Amino acid sequence: MGFFAGPALAGFLLAFANVPTAFAFDALTFVWSALFVVTIRYPAKESPNVAASASASIPEDVKAESFLERAAQGFRVVFQNRDVLTLGLRHPR
Repeated sequence: MGFFAGPALAGFLLAFANVPTAFAFDALTFVWSALFVVTIRYPAKESPNVAASASASIPEDVKAESFLERAAQGFRVVFQNRDVLTLGLRHPR
């Protein structure tokens, strides 16, 4: 959406205002984004005792999975879900 709306809005700003106004508007959008990022709440950190008890409740077969096995499982899920795959391929790099 932003790939289409952003340039169109910039064109309107430049057509009906001047360049400093367009830069000021751009700066305000960055401030707005920064305010949203600042308001992100992270989960509270767990104490070591809670983390140890949580890992004790994980079944052995789940603990034994290596990083590569879990990554392969994740890729299988992505490639089996057409919507997720489409989003992944369309993401600008």
